[in-house]
Amino acid sequence: MIDNEAHVDMLEKYNAHNSVKINWGVFIKVDMGSKRAGIEVGHPRLKNLIRRVESSPAVSIYGFYCHAGHSYGTTKPEDAARILHEEVAAAVAAAAMMTSSEPVVVSVGATPTAHVIRSFREKLPDRLKLELHAGKSS
Repeated sequence: MIDNEAHVDMLEKYNAHNSVKINWGVFIKVDMGSKRAGIEVGHPRLKNLIRRVESSPAVSIYGFYCHAGHSYGTTKPEDAARILHEEVAAAVAAAAMMTSSEPVVVSVGATPTAHVIRSFREKLPDRLKLELHAGKSS
């Protein structure tokens, strides 16, 4: 998982230093408004990072990762569904910044939002695969 162009530099340097040609498939961390980690969709750094990865001989985009940690404060399924929608929308918006049309994974979820995931599967573009990550239930 990366959220900085320096991470791409390090992976390229690793390959060069070790005389290997590993293709590092990475998740780019997207901040979907919770300030947990990653780069906000509207920030120019996100598009720059995507372009940097797309031009790298050592790194490729495997997917986009968001985590709605703030969803743990929800008590109603409709609130969890709203937050999941925001999470998916952020990952999809990030994926739309790619110049490539290669399939990628959007990785979203937290335990509260995982319980309402069914309604969102059909809304993803065909080239995006959905990965759901969640912690333990309380």
